[in-house]
Amino acid sequence: MKTRYIRSLMVCFVVIIMISCGEKKFEKTGWTAKTDSNFPPNKRGEMLSDLLSSRKLVGLKYADVIALLGTPDGIDSSSVSYEIEIDYGSDIDPIYRKDLYLFTTRDSIISSYEIKEWKKE
Repeated sequence: MKTRYIRSLMVCFVVIIMISCGEKKFEKTGWTAKTDSNFPPNKRGEMLSDLLSSRKLVGLKYADVIALLGTPDGIDSSSVSYEIEIDYGSDIDPIYRKDLYLFTTRDSIISSYEIKEWKKE
C-alpha cells in the first residue's frame, strides 16, 4: 500500500515537472531580450500562453502595448506584430514561423489578436 502511494506521488511529481517545463510566466525582460538580432527572443514561445491567458491585450492602447511588450517587430496601418519563433533549418530561408498579431482600431486600441503560423511545405 505504501509503495503504491509513493509511486503515485512520483508520477504526479513527474507530470507537474513536464507541464511546467514547456511554459514560463510572462515577464518583459525575457520577452524583449534578444541574443541574436536575426531571431526573436528565445523565451517568447515559452511565455506566449501565459501572456495571452494572464494579460488583457484587447482594449489596451498602443502605448500600453509598447510599455508591456516593447517595440513591435512589424507595424502596419491596422496591426502590430511580434515574432515568436523562426526556424531556418539548414538554409537562409525560413521553414517555420510563428507571429503574434495585435489588430488595432483607428484610435490605436487593440481590438483583437491572432497567432499566425507558417510552415514550408
